Amino acid sequence: MNRRNTAQKRAVYDCLMEMGHPTATSLYDRVRERFPEISRSTVFRILKEWAGDGEALRFSVGDGEDRYDATTRVHYHILCVGCGRVEDADLPPMRELLEFHDEENGFRILGHTASFRGMCPDCMKKTLN
Repeated sequence: MNRRNTAQKRAVYDCLMEMGHPTATSLYDRVRERFPEISRSTVFRILKEWAGDGEALRFSVGDGEDRYDATTRVHYHILCVGCGRVEDADLPPMRELLEFHDEENGFRILGHTASFRGMCPDCMKKTLN
């Protein structure tokens, strides 16, 4: 958070850190518990600003609404198909992709995202019972 650190931004940041990989809507709901006067548009604007500046990661796991992450280094996510929980996947980054240059169309990859689908331990236990 390089810009002016308002109380609203601090509340959004604190909740983002606590929640891990929230949607903008779920983050807004949590922030409102602490900062009742904050508007939905303010939370969404702050997230858009941070994602645009690389201060937060905006990504999709294919479950509808985009997710946000305070961790901006290259890493991957796994979505539980049972409960919708999203966690960081413990996989090494595919750094060679960042060095790839497509000779055919002239593109050079500047970044990438990947998400995986799986089942969390809690949901696996439920399916076995």
